[in-house]
Amino acid sequence: MILLSVTLLFFIFVSMVYIKSCDPNGVCHNGQMINFLVGGLILLVCLIVASRELISDSEMYFRLYTQSRMFSLVDYIGFSGHDPAYFFTSWFFSFLGIPYEVFLFFICLALFSSYSLWFRAFEFKSALPFLILIISTPVFFSLSAHTLRQSLAVTFLLVALLYLDNKKPILVIFLCVIAILFHRMTAPACLLIVFLMLRGKASNKVLLYSVVIWFISVLLSITGLLKPILIALVGGFFQEERVYIYFDNSFTGERVGFLLDFFIYSSIPLLLFPFISKEVIDKHGNLFVFYLLLNSLYFLLNFIPFSSRIANLSWCVIPIFMAVFVSSSPIYKRYSKLADLLLICLAIPAFKYNYWLLS
Repeated sequence: MILLSVTLLFFIFVSMVYIKSCDPNGVCHNGQMINFLVGGLILLVCLIVASRELISDSEMYFRLYTQSRMFSLVDYIGFSGHDPAYFFTSWFFSFLGIPYEVFLFFICLALFSSYSLWFRAFEFKSALPFLILIISTPVFFSLSAHTLRQSLAVTFLLVALLYLDNKKPILVIFLCVIAILFHRMTAPACLLIVFLMLRGKASNKVLLYSVVIWFISVLLSITGLLKPILIALVGGFFQEERVYIYFDNSFTGERVGFLLDFFIYSSIPLLLFPFISKEVIDKHGNLFVFYLLLNSLYFLLNFIPFSSRIANLSWCVIPIFMAVFVSSSPIYKRYSKLADLLLICLAIPAFKYNYWLLS
């Protein structure tokens, strides 16, 4: 694992040095060599993810994967009871005798593919900084290493967001349905995508209202005013004792309530927003609205166990905001070599924490 990680960091550094030192009219700027370097980086990351030690939910997924070949497809999906698209994919790979590590490699590669479509949409001059920002974020680690069903769902969710403003409603709805079939917790995000698609492009007023809603949800999260109200409402439909046990987090051990680290990480897009060009905001304003509203839902419900899954769904677009900020920054354009070196230096501790210390 450590050898692979060191190889990855060395590969990133060599790739950046190579691209930056190339003659603009030389062979390495014809696209072939750059595509080779970026492709090599992606494959290395997927290999590291697939070779990690099984911890947390990944152990459960491994057991389900190895046991799936003992059942027929109908029985296996019926046994799971939900998220049929994931269990079909898992059963299919296992039925073909494909090792679990290859299955993890495929999931990571699929997630990277959806992010690469956003890279094309923003027409970044260099893919390497974008990829470094992706692999350095905690949300990518979580999706690629633990929450496999959510990872595949996010793959389709990111593509649906890409076509949100492109007037392709059938494609967007189809992608949202597939995402829900992979992980049912994506339903709120998918409903929000469909709502934003029907509403049209986001105006400055909508962006402002979304920011206000986000701040109100954070304040409600800090004060905890919604918890007794929701317990009273839900208690009318279920046994009150069970409701209290669930909301008191007695059996899950999940981190709930207002969490400072979650708040700081959630604040990143708002801190970057004033520095993003007006052209990008006009074209992809709904992406920012999607993030704000879905993240607001998390803060409103963060006293409920497993509400962090909603936070993960909103956080999946943070690497995109970070890449847009970096690539459109006048400082980056002027000092791109120094900025790339700084990105590598920042990526090393983040990558070490995500893939070494937690493996």
